[in-house]
Amino acid sequence: MELAKSFTHANRHIKVYYDPEPFNPRKEWDNLTTITHWHRRYDLGTEVPQSVTCEELVIQAQDYNDPILAILPLYLFDHSGLSVSTEAFSCRWDSGQVGWIYVTKSSAHNMGCEGAVWDTARYELAIKEEVKTYDAYLTGKVFGYVVEGKDGEALDSSWGYVGDLEGCESDAKLAAESSEDPCV
Repeated sequence: MELAKSFTHANRHIKVYYDPEPFNPRKEWDNLTTITHWHRRYDLGTEVPQSVTCEELVIQAQDYNDPILAILPLYLFDHSGLSVSTEAFSCRWDSGQVGWIYVTKSSAHNMGCEGAVWDTARYELAIKEEVKTYDAYLTGKVFGYVVEGKDGEALDSSWGYVGDLEGCESDAKLAAESSEDPCV
């Protein structure tokens, strides 16, 4: 495992690692959004055989009686690893639009994201947050911690902090404060 950071807190040694086997948030979590893409080499979501326009997707969703509430382009940067964004990357050779990411009325209903406070801007923010989480997963920014006692024995651990190094460190400190070291 690759060490991201180590420090001492509450007389416990804490090691923060890059998670060697993180869960894919697009496959193993419930998501508000749907990704439609046309990249042949990568599984980013539902693959379509060729690029489609935003208007084509909106019409198709209406035909299925499941209107799209918000939609943004999905861009991929493919150079020594993958990165995704709803904004275009500056490199025109190794990046470009590969699809769309959107929220439908049924997905909003299934996730409980309906009502007066859920307008297009809020759905777009949710889309950007899900892409940010997926990007952290793709770029290897998933962390876990191990709290060790005086003899180096693991007292506590937790994994799966996607893009949240600070949250991982904070939880590790709480775990260190509440752990009992049998060597002390």
